[in-house]
Amino acid sequence: MVDLLDNALSAVYTFFNPKFSKNNLGSYAILWQIQHAKNLNLEFLYLGFWVKDCLKMSYKTQYQPLQGLIENHWESI
Repeated sequence: MVDLLDNALSAVYTFFNPKFSKNNLGSYAILWQIQHAKNLNLEFLYLGFWVKDCLKMSYKTQYQPLQGLIENHWESI
């Protein structure tokens, strides 16, 4: 599920049955969102909050370019 913004898609929670974890469905969901944003000619895909030291969020760094809102400015990470 995604929210449609003016120039982006914003990812909403995705969850899957744990017995399918080896199928990389989370990665598939992100790749689908990237393609969907491209099909809609959108500039960005927002994957939500990222906490550097949180292992469950570390997958977000696999998708580049990556930007973060730091002190009210978007910066490359």
